[in-house]
Amino acid sequence: MKKVTVAGSGSWGTALAVMLDKNGHEVTLWARRPQEAEKIKSLHENTEYLPGVKINESINIEADRQKPLRTRILW
Repeated sequence: MKKVTVAGSGSWGTALAVMLDKNGHEVTLWARRPQEAEKIKSLHENTEYLPGVKINESINIEADRQKPLRTRILW
């Protein structure tokens, strides 16, 4: 298992984060806007870019630029 940060919470980034989580990795999904990160956290879904796909609670949703820098970042 690796710690991985996906930079960007659009449809591609969200799908990648979900797939990495399902494969056993510790995933952080970084959103540019704090409001977007909070919405994804509360709904466990990215209704704007990937509606209908559940985002597990094990995926860390983050808007702080400094926290994800401690892990490997996938663009």
